[in-house]
Amino acid sequence: MSTSEKIKGGLQEVGGKIKEGVGRVTKNERLRQEGIADQEEGQARQDVADAENAVQGNVNEIKGRVKSTVGAARNDNAQEAEGKLDELKGKIQKKVSNL
Repeated sequence: MSTSEKIKGGLQEVGGKIKEGVGRVTKNERLRQEGIADQEEGQARQDVADAENAVQGNVNEIKGRVKSTVGAARNDNAQEAEGKLDELKGKIQKKVSNL
């Protein structure tokens, strides 16, 4: 969901830039202002999506660390490996949200 919202926000921001430019060229102040508002809303949608990804990344990283630790304590190699994979997934999500 967050990825699609980030894409939608990016498209809305680009559309706002176009609308602002058309308003500027045609001297239509209302259209120019709408374009600026669309850009701000699009950027806000992208920021929310980034925050959601960062939170989910933290959750996955913590969940993975716990699962890995429990697997190691039980001598369960499969659970330990699965936990490490979840932890890595969380780290990747956090990195991607910071791009």
